[in-house]
Amino acid sequence: LDGIATVLDLEWSIPPYESGQLLPTPPNSGFMFDLDLAANTVEVSYVYPVFIKNSNSGAAEANLTGILEQSIILPSISLSDLEKRIKDGLAQYSGATECYNGYMSTSRPRNFN
Repeated sequence: LDGIATVLDLEWSIPPYESGQLLPTPPNSGFMFDLDLAANTVEVSYVYPVFIKNSNSGAAEANLTGILEQSIILPSISLSDLEKRIKDGLAQYSGATECYNGYMSTSRPRNFN
């Protein structure tokens, strides 16, 4: 998560966790990329469970309901803008752009049907 956040220059606020320069990444959390093929856009959210208090002991327990909270961290942007953001982020790190270009030149389109 940290690597993707660094390359895309993402930050998030996920109540009730504290946010800031050191971003919270609770267990079972992650990014959700919501692709809109018709509009050729993508929206990125951070999804995460919120620990719940045990009604008897008051201790924090894992949320086993499967329900995740969602925080939009990159509102809908075009795929070309996302690609530019990736390339700009990679350019900050020696060898990262070459690695990305090497992968992209050998990858094959994937069919998600």
